[in-house]
Amino acid sequence: MAEHTRDAPAWPWPGATLTPDGAAAVRCTKFALHYQRKSWKTCLVCADTFRAGAFDQLKQNATKARIPFYGSYTERDPVKIAADGVDMFKQVL
Repeated sequence: MAEHTRDAPAWPWPGATLTPDGAAAVRCTKFALHYQRKSWKTCLVCADTFRAGAFDQLKQNATKARIPFYGSYTERDPVKIAADGVDMFKQVL
């Protein structure tokens, strides 16, 4: 069995944080920033189509932290948004 270290993953590790409250944008940005400082490639995808300010809040936090961001004002299907965001960042990162 291969050894794994805490600082460098042995494979590309997609992490996801799902929370139902408004603090999710701040929490996700902090996680992304933490791992970005450890030289991981991070990005944020906003798939919250229910809460009115979720997209703007996450976009603002991602811009401040200089973390790549994806989201959609017009798409109503959160699964499609998440899939499109992952596909986009697989090509970019």
